[in-house]
Amino acid sequence: MNVNKFVDLITSMGKGILMGIGIGCALLGLFLLSFSYSNGQGLNIGAFVAIISGSACILLSLNSSKKQL
Repeated sequence: MNVNKFVDLITSMGKGILMGIGIGCALLGLFLLSFSYSNGQGLNIGAFVAIISGSACILLSLNSSKKQL
């Protein structure tokens, strides 16, 4: 296996893992936010932070290119 192909494979796997973490974190934040609103609780800052961090992970995985590495 060529080294460049190996680097491309590892890079794409890393982007996929980062995308999965981002989607999971954003979905968890949405679940926590909807659960707190359905119970009549106040503003849940932790849910908003989870949504923002999940969105940041998704954007990082989509916008990262090979030139930045």
